[in-house]
Amino acid sequence: MKYNLLILLFSKNSQYWVYFILLLLSIPNNLSAQTLKELDSLSAKEVIDTLLIDRDVKNWSVRVYTNFKEQRFKLKNDEYQTEYVPHNTTGVGLGFATKKLILDLGINIKTNKEEKTERFDVQFSFLFHQHHMLDVSIQSYKGFETRTNYDVPTTFRTDISNFTNTLSYWYIPNSKKFSILQLKTGLSKPTKSTVVLGFGGFLTYYKLKSDYSIIPEHEPPVYNDFAQLTNFTGIGGGINGGFFSVIHLPYNFFLSINVLPGIGLMHKTAQTSDLKYHPKDIFIYKLDAQILLQYNYKQFYTNISAGQSIYNIGLDHANSAQFIITKAKFVIGYNIGGYLKSTPKP
Repeated sequence: MKYNLLILLFSKNSQYWVYFILLLLSIPNNLSAQTLKELDSLSAKEVIDTLLIDRDVKNWSVRVYTNFKEQRFKLKNDEYQTEYVPHNTTGVGLGFATKKLILDLGINIKTNKEEKTERFDVQFSFLFHQHHMLDVSIQSYKGFETRTNYDVPTTFRTDISNFTNTLSYWYIPNSKKFSILQLKTGLSKPTKSTVVLGFGGFLTYYKLKSDYSIIPEHEPPVYNDFAQLTNFTGIGGGINGGFFSVIHLPYNFFLSINVLPGIGLMHKTAQTSDLKYHPKDIFIYKLDAQILLQYNYKQFYTNISAGQSIYNIGLDHANSAQFIITKAKFVIGYNIGGYLKSTPKP
């Protein structure tokens, strides 16, 4: 039995740690009864050792990184579109990795001191039994720049805030041909190209809030009254499936591409300054896509990765919304235990 853990911390707003801790405590509920029985027979120290600690120094590396993370959203009708973009989207940090754990700790770089976005961003991934992958994300942003495709100047709205909590699960049946760890830890060198299918589901909670309508003023109005949102809440879930791939390249390079579309149902509550309504369009459409390119040289590795999660939501009355989570990361790592070993062929 092997467990693997990825933690990414990126914030100074400690009040949201309550959500993070509760999510950590909920993870054992996803394990099998046999797994819980095995863990129950161990002491607390032995459980931590089993889940997190890798005593083989050959499986350890230290790393530095820089990253880009943002959560933006769009409101649109058949002709016009307004986009809400956060500031302070880059960061730097240090970390370490083993075959059981990646821990990256970073700080947000605030280049725009006058129009800064207050943000809390935590992402957590848990892998167990080599077949199951659980991703949890908690994001809270306040302060967005508004951009339109019509003649309204760009402004920064400090009153607009959103909170997102997502959970995604994937099952990979043929996991012997594909190790997600080799893509995240940088501690293995795949020697064979492979593609495997995966499927699973997702849950999501989204809340948007502002002091007044999020739509910039324009004469004549380009949106109807139902789009003049001051609050929006959506909670839902669904199923998704797709493929995970590793492509072996010459000169110690490899490429990974993963694509997972999904569909689900969402209960939505929209509110303007004058009315409150529940959109009859209950569907939510999701697309996850990631790409990673890595290079290994003796004890060193470097990789660059990028990914997006896109949620499309109908609001009725010819209006729709789109929530987009974007991540990109550049990592340089050093394996303190020796040369990187190639991943065995299946």
